[in-house]
Amino acid sequence: MSRQATLIGSALLALYAMLGCGCGSYNSMAVQSPAPAMGRQTGSTPPARAAERAMRVATTSACAQAFGHPHDPVKLRMAYLDFETKQGATRAQMVDIEKSYDGAVAEARGRQDSFCSGRDSEEIRTVLRRYQAGYFADKAAAPKSSAFDEKAFWDNADCGGRC
Repeated sequence: MSRQATLIGSALLALYAMLGCGCGSYNSMAVQSPAPAMGRQTGSTPPARAAERAMRVATTSACAQAFGHPHDPVKLRMAYLDFETKQGATRAQMVDIEKSYDGAVAEARGRQDSFCSGRDSEEIRTVLRRYQAGYFADKAAAPKSSAFDEKAFWDNADCGGRC
């Protein structure tokens, strides 16, 4: 009986070690950077789009603070600047992006009552979570859905007249 207890104890200890492995460690890199294929573009982003994106991320961060959504604005800024660097922005472009971001935050914080009042809190929260996950790229436009035309489908079918 003693031998069985030792074997069962050893098996439970091994099982606990396998299940508990990694539960206590936190990998912040998984949170800060998106998967390599997601939103990555080749080449440099045009400065106008990068400045617009910087203003969008900055105002979302400022409005999230105004609405009381918990986040670290400094960490979000660093993650965003890292994203723009990975997009291929040059050093001069990064300086402009940083100025644009900081200016947008200052403007949004200065006019929080009027600037954020027209925006929906849940929309801000959703966009903030997307940014916190590292997805700063513009959302792709939804494809236009066209109505299915059955007659056109069967007229174009290559079925040799047996359709």
